[in-house]
Order: sequence, then structure tokens, then C-alpha cells
Amino acid sequence: MANNLATKYSSVVDERFKEASLTEAAVNRDYDWDGVASVIVYDVDTSAMNNYTTSGSNRYGTPSELGNGIQTFTIGQDRSFTFTIDRKNNDDAMMVMAAGEALGRQIDEVVTPETDEYRIAKMVLNAGNSDGTAITTANAYSKFLDARANIRKAKVPVNGCIAFVSTNFYKKIKQDSSFVKASDIAQNMLITGQIGRIDNIAVVEVPDSYLLGAEFVITHPVATTACEKLAEYRVHDNAPGISGWLVEGRTRYDAFVRANKKSAIATQIGAITLESAATGTSTVTTVLDFDGMDTALRAGFEIRYASTATTQKAATVGEDCSTWSALATTAIATTSATYKIAAALCDPTTHVCIVPTTSILPTVHS
Repeated sequence: MANNLATKYSSVVDERFKEASLTEAAVNRDYDWDGVASVIVYDVDTSAMNNYTTSGSNRYGTPSELGNGIQTFTIGQDRSFTFTIDRKNNDDAMMVMAAGEALGRQIDEVVTPETDEYRIAKMVLNAGNSDGTAITTANAYSKFLDARANIRKAKVPVNGCIAFVSTNFYKKIKQDSSFVKASDIAQNMLITGQIGRIDNIAVVEVPDSYLLGAEFVITHPVATTACEKLAEYRVHDNAPGISGWLVEGRTRYDAFVRANKKSAIATQIGAITLESAATGTSTVTTVLDFDGMDTALRAGFEIRYASTATTQKAATVGEDCSTWSALATTAIATTSATYKIAAALCDPTTHVCIVPTTSILPTVHS
């Protein structure tokens, strides 16, 4: 005789991990976008020093009119989400589909991480100092100190600096025999996500995808200006045509690295692991993909690629990739069927490689 075993669903939802904003302490809000979409910021030139002379009419030197420049910061990110919760689905799932809780989950797990990743991507793209040396257990601490030194050479105060580090870098610096253990002792941890300090710089470990190939980014809050123009979230009860709830959200935000503050950001570039899928015969349509591609494109990176019948050398940090082909926002590259391909994240103006790919893609066959 068969045994019919009972099954019961729990009302306790298996929630995913979430974090508060990891970048809030690393940005400033110096400008106000109320009522406007763009803010124009002046920067004013300085005058060179002269040797004072005790004769003549221009004893201080020949005066010249002081010039200025402008930067325009226009909000470019207008993001949204929407979903429905049918009343039947909520009633028959022990009420675990509550609209208010679902909205909070969306903000914690999707909206906030996207904003963090975008801000860090802008820091990587606009860093005033960048090193492409691969990080090992033998040089992790040394490269961190090099980046710190570059910031200090630019007269940026170390006090207040924050380092966003990859899990790979954190692991390797902990294994670096030259790393001074005492410098990693955390005191007065006040920054969200902070796991310690290295030579008076707060260290925040972030998911590798946030860094878009960088091993770490050291920044001072003065460098990056954050803007949140709109954060609108709505829960509609029994919206027209729906028995249940319609949830909608819209957020307008952006982040800008000011031209005279780029020297307050130093980054150690690693590389991005590229994936591909291809179809075709004599030519193939290859879709290039990596973790964070959408963020890279929205942050202003240009993606360029090259392909040859033989091994295609990957670009190095700082290499001129202007002869490579620009990748469309669809991330589709067309190549010969048996060719190999490499890609790089580049500066959109100079076409210089900022982040390379880790390896050459394998030969693609139809």
C-alpha cells in the first residue's frame, strides 16, 4: 500500500545576501541638480611664478589675463523596473509575495548594487594613475604602496582615502610576505563594508565584477561627484487590468570625476575574462560578453576588438587600439569563421586600452 507523504511550504523566505551602499563614503555631493539636468562647473587657471626685479615697469613680471575652463555634467542614467504580483499568487504562496517587501528586496539587491558598480566603473575609467602589472603574492603590497605614492605626489591627502579591492587582491596581499601585518589592523571602522586599513587607507572588499577588471581602486571622496536626481518607487494596489499589485521604480543618477581631481584616483588594472558565442559559415557573428559589460558601456567605456587568422595578441594597458574595430552596443563582432579575436575596454576619446581581456578567444567554427 502506497504511503502519501505530506508536504508543507514555509512562509520564511530564503532571502539572498544584500549589502548597503559600499560607495557612499567615497563620493561627494558638491553640486545641486535641482530643476536642471546639467551642471556646468568652472575651473580657473593659475599664474606661473616669476623672479621679482627691482627695476622697470613690470617688476612682478608681464601680466596675462587669467583663463578658465568649463566642464558640463549631464545626468545620463535613467533606469527603471516594474513587476506585478497577482493576488492569487500571493494568497496561495502563504503571503510571501508581499509587494512592499518585494520592493525593498529590489532596491537592496538590484538598484543599490547597480549604482555602486557604476560609480566604481567611472573611477576606473577616469583614474589619473593606472598600472597594468599583474598582481601576485610577491608584489601586491608593493603595488598598493605605489598607487598610494602616486596619490600623495599629486598632493592628495591620504586621510579620507578609500580602497575598493577585489577578492583576488585581498587574498594575495594577505599572502604577501612583505605586507606589514600591523597595517591591516582595523581601528574605528565607520565605513560600510570596511574590512581593515592599509597604511591609513580604509579597505572595502567588493565583488570582482564591480571593478571591471581592476584589482583595486584607491580614491578620495573629493574626486567623484555623485548625483541622484530622482528615486521614485510606487506600489499600485489593484491597478487597472490587474487583480493584485503593480510595482514600479525609476531612478535617475550619475557619477562624475572632475578633471582637476583625477589625480586623486589610482587603479591597478587586471584583466577581464571574455566569453563568446558564435554562429555562421564563411563569416561569423560573434557575441562578446563579460561580467559587467552593461555597466562598462553605460559608464562610457568604448569596447574595441581585433581578429586575425593566427593568434590575436591581447591589448596591454595604455596600448593604442585605434586601429581595432569599435564594438556596437549590441556587443556583436563579425569575423571570419576560423579567426581568433581579442577585445579591450578603451577610453572613448583616445582609444587607449584601459582594461584588456585575459586571453585570446578560441578559434570559432561554424
